[in-house]
Amino acid sequence: MHEFSIVQSILDVARTEAERAGAACVLHLYCRIGNLRQVNDELITEAFELLRPGTICDGAELHIEKTYLRARCAACGKAFDVRDWSWNCPDCGGQGRSLGGGDELELTSIEAEKRE
Repeated sequence: MHEFSIVQSILDVARTEAERAGAACVLHLYCRIGNLRQVNDELITEAFELLRPGTICDGAELHIEKTYLRARCAACGKAFDVRDWSWNCPDCGGQGRSLGGGDELELTSIEAEKRE
């Protein structure tokens, strides 16, 4: 399961940034994970629950935003998310062309409490 190494990296970055900011603890971690990464959100959450105790993120909540590959319909020009590998436009049924995305794996924001 590569989810454990992903969570360990998230915790390492959060610790580094929280310490740099003089934070006492991290309250929330916000991540963006693309569906092309083939990461299981449940396993990420379980790994987070197992790895966070004893860290600066001990009481933190993990928030995951799922992103998808984007396409644009060749017929009508509508941009849409490619879900379940369907490249058909939800408006006209035309074939979509790749715009990119869906491969994100990033810690986008950390909410922490400062030391007093």
